[in-house]
Amino acid sequence: MKKIRMGIVTVSFVLASIIAFITPASAEQTYTYPPPGKLIDVEGHLMHIYCTGKGSPVVILEAGLSSYSLDWSLIQPEVSKTTMVCSYDRSGYGWSEPGKEPRTAQQVVKELHELLTQDGIKGPYILVGQSLGGIFVQLFTLTYPSDAAGMILVDSVNRDMDKKIPKNKLDKFEGNLKFYAYMGKAGAPFGIPRLFHMPSSIIIYKLPAALQPEAYWLTYRTKTYAAIYDELDALHESEAEFDKFGTIDKFPDIPVVVLSGAVPKDYPPFLVSGGLFGYWKELQTDLAKTFPHGKQIIAEKSGHFIQIDQPDLVINTIDQMVESVRH
Repeated sequence: MKKIRMGIVTVSFVLASIIAFITPASAEQTYTYPPPGKLIDVEGHLMHIYCTGKGSPVVILEAGLSSYSLDWSLIQPEVSKTTMVCSYDRSGYGWSEPGKEPRTAQQVVKELHELLTQDGIKGPYILVGQSLGGIFVQLFTLTYPSDAAGMILVDSVNRDMDKKIPKNKLDKFEGNLKFYAYMGKAGAPFGIPRLFHMPSSIIIYKLPAALQPEAYWLTYRTKTYAAIYDELDALHESEAEFDKFGTIDKFPDIPVVVLSGAVPKDYPPFLVSGGLFGYWKELQTDLAKTFPHGKQIIAEKSGHFIQIDQPDLVINTIDQMVESVRH
């Protein structure tokens, strides 16, 4: 009897795998959720942007690696009571179509600027970037300094990671991330991540319950893993793009706040287990010191996603900067 039950379990697993292999393409096309915002043509592909509220300066929310507009669902409704606020999906993420390669920071910045221009959203903006999104808003500020009124870096990547973290440790960390993304990219067309419940985002379960079904749907899509892999693949090229601007004093004279998580949780796979969290904390302090008006605030109860763990802190920081820019 035991052998029979084991046989049934094995057959069931195989059948589930076969179904996952032959049905995901049609499932991705038919089981859809409508975007909350607009789809706008940017360089030949559609990008999703979602704006709420009224007033200026406009707040632009830039998500991190493997993240998208829904990650700001606890922040945007509250900030929209103060001013206009826009979240969006980078190319390949969320409701946005894949964009031109390579997926360097400069390409991301160029697309964001074009997206805002096409939608008639005028600056200067307060740019809020989380994790890898912090790199993008920093480069946006350098590229379009007259469009930047302030910057808030939410547990942001420091572009000088290679100067602080030993090369062997950093290479291993980045290599593991790329391998993870590649496996998701290769397996997603066959439904493997969905079958084994391995979403590309690690904080979906922390989102409001009403948003979780569409969040899972978005993270299991092939283009999402492809976007993650392509951004990682272009990471060193992205870091090099800062060099053409020279020293940090090229940044405009604007207020900058660095919000830093204190709890080693919800970080990219292998960062904490690889012994890099201590370096990460040092890099957060260094990041705040690189700006003439940089200020660091420690989010004592937060991991990597401060906008999820302590949304009030992020909301208050944004609101305060909006008021200071207005006056």
